[in-house]
Amino acid sequence: MASWYGEDFHGWVTANGEIYDMEALTAAHRTLPLGTEVRVTNAENGRQVHVRINDRGPYLYGRVLDLSLAAARELGMVDSGVAAVQIEVVGGQRTGLVSLVDLMPLPRALTVAGAAEDALSLAQPRKVRAVRMLPNDLRRQRRVRRAADFQAAERRAYSVASLQIP
Repeated sequence: MASWYGEDFHGWVTANGEIYDMEALTAAHRTLPLGTEVRVTNAENGRQVHVRINDRGPYLYGRVLDLSLAAARELGMVDSGVAAVQIEVVGGQRTGLVSLVDLMPLPRALTVAGAAEDALSLAQPRKVRAVRMLPNDLRRQRRVRRAADFQAAERRAYSVASLQIP
């Protein structure tokens, strides 16, 4: 079974250090390496989507994948919230995150004198390894996510209670 997560976590930092975008085709899995490309097939309607694993989860029994809102929309499971899915690994792990600073060439004054061939290599993006989160960071992130769930539930309950006529 797969579920999806969206607005409550939009803009949060994912396990690989990216900012979660609910409109990107990404997913959370407990054990697959971060950066792995996966094809997800909805067993009920046969619709497929390719997603990249960039987060950890889900932490509910029986769930194997947490999809972004965009991926859930592609699979046609937004209204139901969960769906039986088949998962296939189609691409390997990416080398890591590349920031905008890594894509900008250094000024000539900072390069090694007399190394003209370095100018080409500076224009190419450098490969950067993703930062691994320590277990304490994962526990803290889970606590923060649970707190956000409770706060969202309280907001919904408060807004429903304010709509009721005394």
